[in-house]
Amino acid sequence: MNEILATVRLQFHRGFTLTDAEHWVDYYANLGISHFYASPLQASRAGSPHGYDGIDPTRIDPELGGEAALERLVSRLRSRGMGLILDIVPNHLAVGGSQNRWWQDVLAWGNDSPYAEFFDIDWHSDDPQLTGKLLVPFLGDAYAEILQSGELVLGYDADTAGFHVDYHEHRFPIDPRHYGDILRFADHNALHEQAAFFDALQQREDAYTAAGDARYQLRKVMESPAARQSLDAVIALFGSANPTVLLDFIPCLSASITAWPGGAPLPMKLIGGVFLMLPNWVGYVSKFRRFLKLFTPYRYGWLKKAGSMGCESTMSMGLPTLAATACSCVSALMPCRKSDQQRHRAMLLSM
Repeated sequence: MNEILATVRLQFHRGFTLTDAEHWVDYYANLGISHFYASPLQASRAGSPHGYDGIDPTRIDPELGGEAALERLVSRLRSRGMGLILDIVPNHLAVGGSQNRWWQDVLAWGNDSPYAEFFDIDWHSDDPQLTGKLLVPFLGDAYAEILQSGELVLGYDADTAGFHVDYHEHRFPIDPRHYGDILRFADHNALHEQAAFFDALQQREDAYTAAGDARYQLRKVMESPAARQSLDAVIALFGSANPTVLLDFIPCLSASITAWPGGAPLPMKLIGGVFLMLPNWVGYVSKFRRFLKLFTPYRYGWLKKAGSMGCESTMSMGLPTLAATACSCVSALMPCRKSDQQRHRAMLLSM
C-alpha cells in the first residue's frame, strides 16, 4: 500500500463520474497528491448528489460508470504511483422510495426476511402495539385525508409478480403470504387457484423460498390476456371512486373492510402481510414522543392516523374510514349479524 502523504477528496455523482476523475490524475499527481479520497461509490439512489443513500453495497454505482470505470481509474492512479481511499459508509442504507431491494424485502417479510438483520431494527418494543412491527412514518397528512385523496395506490409488478401499495415515490410491498386476499377478487379461475397457493404459504416454514415458486406460477398465469384483464379490473376496483362498487360483491361489507383511496373498499388483510403503520410524523410526535430518541422503525400494524384512538369517519366517501383500532370504532363498522360483529370485533382488538 502506498504511504498516504496528501489526499484530495472527490465528490462523485452522475455529473462527475469515475471516468471524469481519470482526467484529473496527472494534475493532482503533479501537485504531490498521493491518494484520491472518494465519496461512496456503491450503488445509491438514482441521481444521488452524495452517495450516502446507498441501495446496494454489492455494486459500484452504474451512474458513476460501474466496476469497469473503477478499474480504469485505479489502473490510472497506479501508473502515477497513487492510491484510492474509499468511503464505504457501512452504516448507511437508504430507506423509503422503492430502489433498495433489501429494504423492500424487509417491508414484505418483516423479521422473516434474510435481510432483516442487515438493518438496525428493534423488533421487541415495550409497547405491545408495536412489538414485532416496523414504523414507517412517511404519510404527509392524516391517514383519512391520504385515503380520501387517493394517494395510496394498489399496484402489480409484472416483472416480480408482486403486489404493492405506492404512496408517491414510496413503495410498500405486500407480503406474498397474503396475495390471495387480492387474487380472490379476480373473475378468473386460474387466479383463484393461485390465491390458494399463496394462502398455503402461511402454514409453511419455508414460505420465503416457496414464495418464489408461487410467484413463478402467477407470472405464467398472467401471460394469459384474460388473466391480465381480470387482474387489471381488480386493481381498478380498489382505486374506484365509487364506494358502492363492491356492495354486492362482498358480504358484510362495512364490518370486514376499511376504506381505500377514493372510498373503494379494501379488505383488512390486504395490507395484511405488510400491515405497516404509516403515520403522519407530526401527529406521531405528540403521542409517541418517547420513540423519537430511538428513531427505531417497527413492523406490522394497520395503516392508521397516528395520535388518534377514536373513530374517524369520512362521510363523503360513503364508508367509514378506520383511523384507529379502538373499540369505539367497532359499532360504526358493524351493520351485520351479531356473530359477524363478534368475530370482527375480536379481529380489530387483536390488531
